[in-house]
Amino acid sequence: MAVRKTIMPAYHRAAIAEHVEMVRGVAEREIAEWPKDQPFAAHLRLRSLTLRVILTSIFGDEDRRTGELHTRLLKMLTVTGSIVLQEPQLRIIPGWRGVWHSFLSERTHVETLLSGLIDDEVHAKSQERGALALLLGAAGRSLSADEIRDHLMSLVLAGHETTASQLAWAFQLLAHNRTALATLTDELDQGGEIYLTAAVQEVLRHRPVFLFAIPRVLARPVEIAGRRYSPPGQLVGCIHLLHHDPDLYAAPQQFRPERFLDSPPQPAIWMPWGGGRKRCPGHNLATFEMHTIIREALTRWSLRPGGTPEPGRWRSVIVTPEHGCRIVTHPRTRLRIVPKPGDCAP
Repeated sequence: MAVRKTIMPAYHRAAIAEHVEMVRGVAEREIAEWPKDQPFAAHLRLRSLTLRVILTSIFGDEDRRTGELHTRLLKMLTVTGSIVLQEPQLRIIPGWRGVWHSFLSERTHVETLLSGLIDDEVHAKSQERGALALLLGAAGRSLSADEIRDHLMSLVLAGHETTASQLAWAFQLLAHNRTALATLTDELDQGGEIYLTAAVQEVLRHRPVFLFAIPRVLARPVEIAGRRYSPPGQLVGCIHLLHHDPDLYAAPQQFRPERFLDSPPQPAIWMPWGGGRKRCPGHNLATFEMHTIIREALTRWSLRPGGTPEPGRWRSVIVTPEHGCRIVTHPRTRLRIVPKPGDCAP
């Protein structure tokens, strides 16, 4: 909790505003390289994009080492597509053993690169107020060099894997909902943001990548829905079931951005970022990225499905489209209107 409090200023709305042009620039370059007129799995490309954003927000403009760190991290994190993290006994079985050893090898390279970048920041004595500088400011009080490296790794992982998966669901849902896609595309062509905001909120409701909230430890007896719970024990709230409760949302299994056009989501029943003191500290950056990347993609490309609607599958602790969000893109020629920085709503 102390570290969380330390880094929070790096993710306030005012701090996110400083990254507007950086996020747009990264999104434009990466999305311009998407394949055209053929099915492809968007999730890997979205992971690359969001990873580049979080690394740039922490370390500044890309150089040789941060470029290598980006490549190494993507290779290292292929392990989350398997179950060897959750099932240690698989790590010695042929077929799985190679996956685990590859992860360990890449992790060693990643840790070396991170340690070097941290040392550079220490010697530079930067006056920046980003997450790395804030962690270094806390180092004199309680954090070792290894702890700073590990906290940075947590930020990198949480700052791109979840956002990329949430974007994959966004493109999956839009590709298979032609009316919503047409409405959103028309709005973006006019420079609007209202339906885009509602669509992002509906994606987060309909397909939250975290199905469960962080467990709560019982400090005292509590009664919920007629059942009494007492210490010791933990309670785990199910975000997915909350978001699909027909008593809270009409036709909850349908993707309908219109449900949020007249009023924003109610925090008590809309919790894609969790709730309470453990709410995701990077939700402002993630939401802004979703707005920016969807806008850039749909003004550059027309979108259609690359197959049938995909069910979810576990990727470590989050849920992603089973086949990586297969879509087809085709270049558009319509006028592209980019909103001014003040028009963005992270």
